[in-house]
Amino acid sequence: IDIYFHRRIYPWDIAAAMLLVHEAGGEMTNVKGNPATVWDSSIIACGDPEKHADMVAALRKPLT
Repeated sequence: IDIYFHRRIYPWDIAAAMLLVHEAGGEMTNVKGNPATVWDSSIIACGDPEKHADMVAALRKPLT
């Protein structure tokens, strides 16, 4: 999976994934492009920072 997007996520769904994505060199943010926290309700995760930036740009306006 190159890109993962999830809405209505809970802290227990994201906590371990945040570490795994970070350690693998990927990026995980909220839909505004800010670093993800366990309190975000929607996240975008991607192993490729360029693809991640494209996905954030594509989803930012429709979701905010």
